[in-house]
Amino acid sequence: EAPNELPRRVERSVRRVASLAAELQAFRASADSTLGFVRLKQDPDQHRGRSVVLRGRVLDVHRTGAAADVIVLAADCPAGMRCLAWVVWRGGSDPAREATVDVYGTVAGTQVYTSARGERLSMPKLEARFLTPAPPR
Repeated sequence: EAPNELPRRVERSVRRVASLAAELQAFRASADSTLGFVRLKQDPDQHRGRSVVLRGRVLDVHRTGAAADVIVLAADCPAGMRCLAWVVWRGGSDPAREATVDVYGTVAGTQVYTSARGERLSMPKLEARFLTPAPPR
């Protein structure tokens, strides 16, 4: 507790599973495999609520309370296109910068962000259910 601050309460729920690999496989099977990053970026709000799996490199992580905002550069990015995704991660440990991760999540619309250089960026926003290190290819 810091001086002049009230204690805070954070509620978390835990769901135990027999196999994380099986959970990831089931999520991947239910995700929209036709929704690649290029299509998603065109109109994220149109795809709100759809399940997706996105592979990318972590560019930045900002922890605010129980959630971390993670900026990911999508791996399936065509040359000359900026393929950033805003990922809200409520899991335990934060991913390391520059790590390649798989995001298993739900499209939550569009996130507008002002970079440290003052650049206004608009990107798809995902609510991550799982965020795992990507296996080597």
